[in-house]
Amino acid sequence: MNSGQKIIFFFLLITPFMGFCQNPVEVNQKVDYFILSEPNWAEVKISDSLQPGNRVSVPVLVDLNLQNSGKWSIDQSGYIRWNLTIEAANSALALAALLDTFSLSDGAVLSVFIENNDFPSSRYIGTEGKIEKKLLGFFSSNKIRLELIEPPLAEIKSVIHIFRMDIGYKPVFDNIESNVSKGNSETLGFGASEVCHTNIICPEGDIIQKEKNGICRIYVVVKEGIGFCTGNLVNNTKRDGKPLVLSAFHCQDGYTPMYDFWRFDFNYQSQTCNQPTSEPVFSYIQGAKLLAGRLENDFILFELSGSIPSSFNPYFLGWNRSAMGPQKSKMAHHPKGDIKKIAFSNRPAPVFTSTIKWDNNRISPANHHFVVQYTFGSFEIGSSGCALLNESNQLTGLLHGGSANCTVSSGYYSRFSLSWEGGGTPSTRLKDWLDPILSDSMQIMGLDNPMVENGKVAGVIYTETNTPIPNTNVLLIGDNGFSVSTVSDAQGNYSFSGLSTGKNYILDFAKSSSILNGLSTFDLLQVQKHILNREILKSPFKMLAADVNNSGSISTSDLILLKRALLGLTTSFEKVPIWQFVPFENGFMNIAAPLLGLNLNAFMVQNLQSPILDKDFIGVKAGDINNSASVNE
Repeated sequence: MNSGQKIIFFFLLITPFMGFCQNPVEVNQKVDYFILSEPNWAEVKISDSLQPGNRVSVPVLVDLNLQNSGKWSIDQSGYIRWNLTIEAANSALALAALLDTFSLSDGAVLSVFIENNDFPSSRYIGTEGKIEKKLLGFFSSNKIRLELIEPPLAEIKSVIHIFRMDIGYKPVFDNIESNVSKGNSETLGFGASEVCHTNIICPEGDIIQKEKNGICRIYVVVKEGIGFCTGNLVNNTKRDGKPLVLSAFHCQDGYTPMYDFWRFDFNYQSQTCNQPTSEPVFSYIQGAKLLAGRLENDFILFELSGSIPSSFNPYFLGWNRSAMGPQKSKMAHHPKGDIKKIAFSNRPAPVFTSTIKWDNNRISPANHHFVVQYTFGSFEIGSSGCALLNESNQLTGLLHGGSANCTVSSGYYSRFSLSWEGGGTPSTRLKDWLDPILSDSMQIMGLDNPMVENGKVAGVIYTETNTPIPNTNVLLIGDNGFSVSTVSDAQGNYSFSGLSTGKNYILDFAKSSSILNGLSTFDLLQVQKHILNREILKSPFKMLAADVNNSGSISTSDLILLKRALLGLTTSFEKVPIWQFVPFENGFMNIAAPLLGLNLNAFMVQNLQSPILDKDFIGVKAGDINNSASVNE
C-alpha cells in the first residue's frame, strides 16, 4: 500500500448538520399527546453524502416534564398514573429520549411502550433522592408512550424532564425476521451486521471465553446526534477493578461529546450460537468522565460513572505494550451496533510504515498502526475501538479502520505501546491511569471482577394447583442499569445471584404458549355462569384468567373473545399476555376484589440487603378457568 493511501475509517457516528433542533408542536388539545416536527430529509440526505460515517438520528430539542405535559389519572387500584405519547412523522424509524433530570419516587416505575403494544418495551426504576441524567432508547417505532406509575397514596417525588428527542431515520434494532435485509448498509443496530460475522457465544469465541465479558457497546451521544462504537474494560497495575474503558478517539472526533449520556452496554450478546430472533437482555452503565485521549494515537480513555457490579460478570482486559504486533490476533466487537461478534487472524500483524489518510482528511503518522489481515470474520462501522488481542489475550491495539467485507478484510489498529506515552501529559497518554503504582510494567494479565457481592433473589413459579412452571423467562431490572434474564427450570425454580446490595429491583415474567392451551367449552361455561351469577368464580386466579380484555370486570366481552379463540379466529388476546404471573404474597391490590388490579409493589425488591430466596409467583394461563393448561407447552 502506498504512503498516504486513503482509508475509510469504520465508526458509526452522526454527521453534523445544523438546523434540526426544533421545538415540539402540540397536535391537538389533548395534553398527553405531542408530535415532533419533521426534519428536512432532503437536506439530511445531502449532508450524509458529503460526510463520513452513517448518521443514526436527528436531534430535536423539546421541553417536556410532569407539569407541562402528559395526563395524570388514578386507576381503579389507586395507582397514580402519568401518560405522555410522543409521535414523529411516519418517516421516523426509531425514537430515543434524553432526560437531563430523572428521579423516581421509591416504588415508582417508568415504562416505555411502542405503538400497538400493550406491554412495555423498557422499564426503569429509581431510588428516591437520586437525580440522574437518562438516555431512553432507541425504540423501533415512530410513536412511543411513556407511563409513570406511582404507588397508591404515595407522595409524588418523581421528577422527569425530557429536553431532547432523537429521530432515528435508519432502521435501529430491527427484528431479524423483518423485511429489512440483514447486512443492508441502511440498517443499524440489532441484526444489522453482515452474515459473515459469528456470534461471540459460538465455539469460535471460546478462545476469549473470559475476555469477551470486558467488551462493551458504546452509545456515543453528542450534540449532533447518537452513534455506536466498541469499548474495552481494562485492568490497571493496582488491580482494583477501577471502571476504565478504552476506545477510539475518532468516535468523537469533530463533534461535541455529552459524556453524561454515553452508555456502555455490557453482555450485549446472544445466549446461543444461533442468531436470536429478539434483542437480548443486557446491562449498562450510563455516564463517564474523560481521562485521556489523543487524535494521533486514536485512543480515548474513560472512567465510568459507577463501579461494575459483580452481577455484570465483568472482565478487565490485560495489556501488553510491546512494540511488536501479535503473531495471532483476536477481536470481539459490535459491528453496526449489533450484538457481540468474534473475528481473528492467524497471520502476523506488522507495523504499517506509511502515513494513513482517512476519509475525513485526518492523517495518522507513519508507524502508528498495526495492520491485520483477517482470516476469520471481519469488521464494520461500529466496530471501531475494539481491542486487538495477542496470543495471551492481552490488548495491544485499537481498531481505527480499514477495508472490510465478507471476503477479504484488512484492519488498521493504533498501537497501544505508542499510546502509553502519547502526547506526554496525563490527558494525552495512558501510563498515568493504567499504571497508578508507577511499576513501569511492560504487560499485565486480565482480571476477574475483584468485587464480590452476595445479593440474591430467587423463588419458585407454579400454578394455582402447585404445578411447577418451567421455561418461564424471568427478567430482573435494577436501578443501576442492570438487567439480566434467566429461565425457570423443570421444578419452576429461578435465581439471580451476585446482585448489588442496597439497590432496588423489579421482576418481569413472560411465557409463550398457544392461546388454545387449556381452553375448552368448559371454561366458557364457567365464565358464562359467573356472568349470570349462577356460579361465581371463587378463586382470584380464576377471575384473573377470565378477564381476557383486561377491563377490570368479567363480562360478555370476555366471553366473546374466548369463543373467538376457541374457534381459531384469533391467536392472542390484545390486552393480556397468554400467561400472567402474580406474586404469591400480596399479589393483588385487594384479594377480595382481584380485578381491581395487581399490586405492582409486590413485583419489586426495594433496598436489597440479605438474600431473598422465597420470591414466589403463581402463573395464570389466560382463559384457563379449570387449570387444565399444560405448563410444558
